[in-house]
Amino acid sequence: HKTILEEEKKLELIFVEYRRLNDRLNGLTDSSLNDFKLLGFILPLFTLIGGIIAREGLPTWIKLNYPTEISFGIFLTILFVVSIIAFRDFLKLSLIKYHIEIIGNYEIGISSIINTKLFKNTELWKNRFAEKHFKIYSLFTLLFIICLTVIPIFVLSWEKNNITYSLIYGIVCFLIYLLHFITLKKYLKN
Repeated sequence: HKTILEEEKKLELIFVEYRRLNDRLNGLTDSSLNDFKLLGFILPLFTLIGGIIAREGLPTWIKLNYPTEISFGIFLTILFVVSIIAFRDFLKLSLIKYHIEIIGNYEIGISSIINTKLFKNTELWKNRFAEKHFKIYSLFTLLFIICLTVIPIFVLSWEKNNITYSLIYGIVCFLIYLLHFITLKKYLKN
């Protein structure tokens, strides 16, 4: 009789930790999705600032070749903000992967104790990420890269037919994307 109570207490403790880890995983996932809200706030803010500058002009103490230099500055700022958010999301993704591994071990333990195959969330997620989620992520990233690169390069080269800023912007984009994909490749390898 004592061993049944011990097993039930053990299972209860394991399940409490399993739920805590799942809650933490859900929190990380939610916060990653909230980054879209952050972008949804920041990008219109920069657009508004650009619009105000276009309408009101620059203060006299700022000596810039408006509009190309202002456009270049705004596009670079947006690029850097998006890049910081993307690399921060890699940190979150790493934590998510860590929690999925730990939760997977708990699922195996719980399944063996109660003799069921119901606890397979992490296994299902790994298969889904490999098959479907990664394809969606890749398409979204491609669309984002096109919007974040092609439109600014077009605008910067269109203004006064000056390609200097568009070349600089293109090189910066290339370097950031290269770093992003190298990081992604290392992450996926692990």
